[in-house]
Amino acid sequence: MTLPRLPLVESEGPLDVRIGSAEEGLGYVLEDWTMRGAHDDTVPADVYLPAGREAWGVTVALHGRRGHRRVPYVRGAAKRWSRDGLAVVAIDAPHHGERALDQVPDLARNESFLTQAVGDLRRLVSAIGSDPRLADLPIGYLGFSMGVLVGVPFMAVEQRVRAGVFAVGGATGTGTTDPATYAPLIRDRPVLLVSADRDEFFNRASVTALYESFGGSQELLQFPGSHGNWRHPGRRYRAMFDFFRAYLPDDGPQAPR
Repeated sequence: MTLPRLPLVESEGPLDVRIGSAEEGLGYVLEDWTMRGAHDDTVPADVYLPAGREAWGVTVALHGRRGHRRVPYVRGAAKRWSRDGLAVVAIDAPHHGERALDQVPDLARNESFLTQAVGDLRRLVSAIGSDPRLADLPIGYLGFSMGVLVGVPFMAVEQRVRAGVFAVGGATGTGTTDPATYAPLIRDRPVLLVSADRDEFFNRASVTALYESFGGSQELLQFPGSHGNWRHPGRRYRAMFDFFRAYLPDDGPQAPR
């Protein structure tokens, strides 16, 4: 399969990773990073590390549309998971957070946005590999909503990511920007789809279409709730963490068959 216009080769140029301030929380340390993005702009990142212990894995996290790297659903998971040994690195997508524009474009059909966002994530993986504390750790991906639309093609071209969790997203039917277009390319890696039964943006048919595009061999977790209002959210985050705990380490199982 040809992936039109996506950066199959990581963009060249120095990463220029800079580590700024750090703050210590209950069981974790939060560092402020910046790096040079795919379009030669500055990309901010929050890096959550376990305090006083080594991490057993690291997960790249991407928020939903109109969100940013510090939205509660990303920040809350990052704090909890890093306390339990899973480092989390969250960035602002193009046109979001500190990189925001006055108007967010129609991302579902915007190939230039998708290309830039995937390029930024690929450079972020390289930035993670440049840090001796994280360089040898297995890498996972966590995406919410828009982060699913970006994350599936990202994993399709980024072999360094071992497992992915895609929350409240689905197929869009938009061709080259549809995550279902790229899902078959990661069917050999562990993937967990997490969906709400009353999602007003990605309905059951959309989620089913994405799930089936993986080949039907991945895991699907459906729960009561809407796109942004989950019943018992702690249980959902625990299921995501447990998935990474099972599939990221070298001694974990292989992709579901």
